[in-house]
Amino acid sequence: MKIKNILLSIAFCLLSSSNISAHGPCCSSEGHLNIHAGPMFAGKSTTLIREKEAAIKEGLKVAAFKHAWDDRYSKTEITTHNNESSAAVATKNPTDILKDGMEADVVIIDEAQFYDPNLVRVIAKLRAAGKRVVVGGLDQDFKREGFGIMPELMAQATTVNKLTATCAVCGCKRATLSQRLVNGNAAEYTDPVVMVGAEELYEPRCPKCHNLPGAPEPAER
Repeated sequence: MKIKNILLSIAFCLLSSSNISAHGPCCSSEGHLNIHAGPMFAGKSTTLIREKEAAIKEGLKVAAFKHAWDDRYSKTEITTHNNESSAAVATKNPTDILKDGMEADVVIIDEAQFYDPNLVRVIAKLRAAGKRVVVGGLDQDFKREGFGIMPELMAQATTVNKLTATCAVCGCKRATLSQRLVNGNAAEYTDPVVMVGAEELYEPRCPKCHNLPGAPEPAER
């Protein structure tokens, strides 16, 4: 009986070892999805530019993209609010990202919240091909709700870096929300979600200072 148990143990170890060798390379070849998310003025674009520079220094080929709606500072660059910039292809079509991204080692995508759901599938294909995908975007819209495809991307990400900004009202460093202003006043909850703008339209605020007239009351538990 003891010999039988020993033989079974050896067989189990050999089987486990075989599975590890069979599945290990497959798992290690899977690409990564790293997300930098947060409100306006949190440094998302700055972080993407730094990631791009680091990848180039590593000798990696980088393909950078931004949504074509974001033309506040430049149509052909990822640009920060501090006027740092780096070349990027502006497109609304995730298929363009797939085509060029397959030729790169690292794929960088800014303003991901504006893309349609096809971007989720495109990123999955890039990861399956072993690409490192780095995404920046607003995780919440001005209504404090998940913005576009960002919640789904964050759920599938390898890592999520939640950035914060300085609150424009109280000055704390815990601003996680984007306040939309219309003629200097807080936008109504019923306003449309997408309205691309800069300082005159948005500012970062902490949850305590964020103002959203007309928002529904939180559901009681």
